[in-house]
Amino acid sequence: MSNDSNIQAGVWKVSFFSDNGNDETNHFTGYEFAFNANGSATASNGGSTVNGTWKTGTDDDQAKLELNFGNTSPFDELNNDWHILNTNNTTILLEDVSGGNGGTDALTFTKI
Repeated sequence: MSNDSNIQAGVWKVSFFSDNGNDETNHFTGYEFAFNANGSATASNGGSTVNGTWKTGTDDDQAKLELNFGNTSPFDELNNDWHILNTNNTTILLEDVSGGNGGTDALTFTKI
């Protein structure tokens, strides 16, 4: 299954988010993420929805997922060109190593 079709298949939650080693998973508790075929994305918790965009590509032969949810906190923390470490029907494992401070962010989506 391609990265695009896997990401579009179903609804996802953030099961792990680490910002430079700090576990901030709880910032996304209750939000469901949908990645649509037209490149739009939504994060909804029943009361509010945050709109964003997504696309896949490659960078230095590494598969990547680019997310952009604008300036809405805490979703702006997800704005990145994430390297796709692994993806299957139920999990998407992502990582970003910052060029500036060398910190590593990790993001895992799990299918709901």
